[in-house]
Amino acid sequence: MRGLRSREENPKKKKMKWLSVAIAVIVTIGVIAIVWPHHEEIMRTITPKKTQVNYKKNLTKSWQKTLKEENVNVDVAVYDKKHDKTITLRQSEQDTFSTASIVKVSVLATLLSKHESTNESLTDSQKTLATAMIEQSDNDATTNLLYQMGGYTAPNDLFETLSMNDSEMDAAAWGNSTTTAPDQVTLLRNLFYSSDTYETNFDIIPFLKDGNIVYHDTCLNDCEGNVHTSLRVLCEKVPRELRKNVYCIHIDGENFIEVAENEGFNVPHILV
Repeated sequence: MRGLRSREENPKKKKMKWLSVAIAVIVTIGVIAIVWPHHEEIMRTITPKKTQVNYKKNLTKSWQKTLKEENVNVDVAVYDKKHDKTITLRQSEQDTFSTASIVKVSVLATLLSKHESTNESLTDSQKTLATAMIEQSDNDATTNLLYQMGGYTAPNDLFETLSMNDSEMDAAAWGNSTTTAPDQVTLLRNLFYSSDTYETNFDIIPFLKDGNIVYHDTCLNDCEGNVHTSLRVLCEKVPRELRKNVYCIHIDGENFIEVAENEGFNVPHILV
């Protein structure tokens, strides 16, 4: 009788087992039906958030730590291309600083800007003077170029155009001209990130073979009428063995840097 009773209980247990499974499935489907419309919100809640790096705070803290024991006048500025922000720190009682020889970059930028506006090329003499001014910090070459542009105050027009409001040329001695670190970053930012050209304006190959470095406006966009030089065109123009001395600027597209470097070109590194 006991054996018979055991055999009679098995179908019931089996039935209860399948009923439990069915209930579990129904409950699971119900939970999914309720939760699924809100799954993205739930995932955002439970997924660890990426830590946002505060570059400005970190840089400022580092600079302040370095300068804590120093009794010097300091003006610092760094441009963050990725976020289009300039990070600054000033430890000084003065508002502006003497340029000394760094003004020569402004002189060169003024020279190039004036010739660009008239669609004229530099003369051989101007190229020689500009090269000596930048590569050898030649003061006589700087003075000569300033005289050709009308005098020591010639770069003031460029300062106004670029909104370098804290920079001013000294009419009596160009080395005593004044500026600030943020203004100099503004100048360099316009040179490196806003120099649009769809062609090379001189024979680039002999220039590169002499060991010179070229910063060239370049982009991935290869459409007709583009104001920038496409990477394809630059590849056709510059042999691979010379590309290491060509730094691509403008930088469009998420993978521009990877593509340009794979082709053998360089890209200026972003510091922050």
